[in-house]
Amino acid sequence: MRVMSWSTSLNNYFGSFKSLTPPKKRTLVTVDNKTAPIADMRALVKPGVESAIHMKYAGDHYMVILDDEDAPMFRFSPNGVEVNTESKGWKELARKPYTSDRKWVKLSSQPSYTWPDSRLQQENDATWKIPVFCHQDKKVKFIQGSWQSVASL
Repeated sequence: MRVMSWSTSLNNYFGSFKSLTPPKKRTLVTVDNKTAPIADMRALVKPGVESAIHMKYAGDHYMVILDDEDAPMFRFSPNGVEVNTESKGWKELARKPYTSDRKWVKLSSQPSYTWPDSRLQQENDATWKIPVFCHQDKKVKFIQGSWQSVASL
């Protein structure tokens, strides 16, 4: 580790720089919006220690994200995003509200939300998918993607 400090007439700068060991395996999680497009919905995977998915919805019907047990977890609409506090998927996230006297609780007044999803962590498969119930056409569709190896630096 190298510690540096210097002073200028305008500001004092202090900092430390630490060299991190590069990971042995690097992967990139991708979203395939072309293979199975869902009208008015966009998804983006945010990489990190626990990968998260960001969803944005621009339609005028409900769009419901299902959890691992195919139970409704998130409900997107033009009025924002609601969570089913009884969903096993929501309980596993351990986010507030933990419980409520109402089944559906508003999380966001905007029709977008980001959450970590364990289905993005299953690296033993070549692909991942998250089921979405589309109220407009009464069908279950999938947000899907894959893991791709990335060359080491």
